[in-house]
Amino acid sequence: MWTGVHYPSDILAGALIGAVCAVGVHQFIRSRKLPGIFMQAAIIFYEKWEQKLGLKPGEQARTKMTEHTSSVQMKSRR
Repeated sequence: MWTGVHYPSDILAGALIGAVCAVGVHQFIRSRKLPGIFMQAAIIFYEKWEQKLGLKPGEQARTKMTEHTSSVQMKSRR
């Protein structure tokens, strides 16, 4: 649409097709156990790699950050 290649109806049709596909995939995964198990395994795998790459702090670091944040919040409330 920006460069004059697509009409607004093309954009709306693409959005509608994308929304229908997303709802269909969501319903498929919720209705069956096996895809849900694979999705859960994929999320766990992704989170482990995220921690290995240093993109996400581990549990101990998260606990320390939470303790620090809560102590800062307590000081600011006084």
